[in-house]
Amino acid sequence: LSTMFGNSLENREVGITGDVEFVDIDGPTVILALRGRFWHKREDVLARVSSFLQERIPEIMSVEVEDPGMLLEENNDFEPGDPMAGGSGAGAGW
Repeated sequence: LSTMFGNSLENREVGITGDVEFVDIDGPTVILALRGRFWHKREDVLARVSSFLQERIPEIMSVEVEDPGMLLEENNDFEPGDPMAGGSGAGAGW
């Protein structure tokens, strides 16, 4: 997943640190984690990843995030401790 939906050096240089991580699979449900900052809305990222996985593995019925808070845009911020985040109180940093 990180090969297709991870971040590159070029993206990290402008503060885009978003990464999609596999967490678990529960029957036909894949559970993922969204971490860091994305170019797109987090819901859009999840929809694209879901489509990508379901096209390749038709048995997958749903793709969900580990924690619903990972879809909140206020969490689309820098990772904790990221030097680019400054002291301005970055979000939850999923």
